[in-house]
Amino acid sequence: MIKKLAVLSFLAAVPAASAATIDGGIGPQGFSAPSPACSPIGFNPNRYQAAGPVYCETSGGALTWGKPVRFPIDSAYPASSLMFSGQSFSGVDFDEVFVGGTLSFGNSETLPGSDISTAVLTVGGVASVNGGDFDPLPPLTLDISIASNAIWFTNYPGFGMFVVPENATTSISTFPIGNVELLFSINSLHFEGFGTANGGTVQSLVNNVPEPGTLTALLPILGMLGVARWRRGRPLSA
Repeated sequence: MIKKLAVLSFLAAVPAASAATIDGGIGPQGFSAPSPACSPIGFNPNRYQAAGPVYCETSGGALTWGKPVRFPIDSAYPASSLMFSGQSFSGVDFDEVFVGGTLSFGNSETLPGSDISTAVLTVGGVASVNGGDFDPLPPLTLDISIASNAIWFTNYPGFGMFVVPENATTSISTFPIGNVELLFSINSLHFEGFGTANGGTVQSLVNNVPEPGTLTALLPILGMLGVARWRRGRPLSA
């Protein structure tokens, strides 16, 4: 109910039939709920042994897992990571798609038994209509699935997945890391898909064959998409 009221409050400031434009900014409210459950102290100093409790750390718009940043061996290869950086926007129309920030995916080393498979990114922001006061936008939750070389949003499967090959070296870094724009629109705040990618590629969840570990993680999503398509194709019963 709070979220619904916030949307209505924001839209109430817009005059009917006006050519409203919006200024504002998008930013991270943080990563949360990594799974399996993990903690900053969940690692074994011997990199060749199972890590025990899964290692991860969250800090604002960043999530790292697999190998602590302070891990003394192979410091050139940091932990695997996700980081969201928001940005400002101006002169945007209602329902116009715009770049709201960049998501970085570091497909780097993990200690044995210290991978995570899901996490949640919450983004928010502020917006001003026609030069008025800035009001908060209702938070938007993105449910992330994480596989060996790809990430995707399970609550938005139609936008595909962002793939960063494990052997990639790019202009961004000497270890595999890629950036991809995240697209949004505003009536309330809506996610509209991936934008331009650097250091990785945006691919369909349905028409590509990912690495075996990625494919296993994708099976529930592919099944959901298949059922949806089958239902749309069914004839109407008498």
